[in-house]
Amino acid sequence: MFPINRDVFIYAAILLLSIVLAIVSYVVLPDTVVTQISSSGAPTTMPKLLAVLIPTLLGGGGAAACLFSSRTLSENSKLLILSGAGIVAFVIMLAVNLT
Repeated sequence: MFPINRDVFIYAAILLLSIVLAIVSYVVLPDTVVTQISSSGAPTTMPKLLAVLIPTLLGGGGAAACLFSSRTLSENSKLLILSGAGIVAFVIMLAVNLT
């Protein structure tokens, strides 16, 4: 059983946020998702499943690794940065594709 403390709540919240963003993204995004815009303005696209899976693995994977780690919050900073990158990728992807 996990020890219940502040760190576990933070990791669980990040994991839950990643899962919720993945579900919302899969439901609302089109079948072909714009994932990158070049300097010339030409968009790069990929299938929706792959576009949702990548930030889910970043955000959720980093948080899950923190949950199963015995290290403290400050020692897991690299994994939390990875999780944050996944969440930011979701937000940017949603903003670009839904505007």
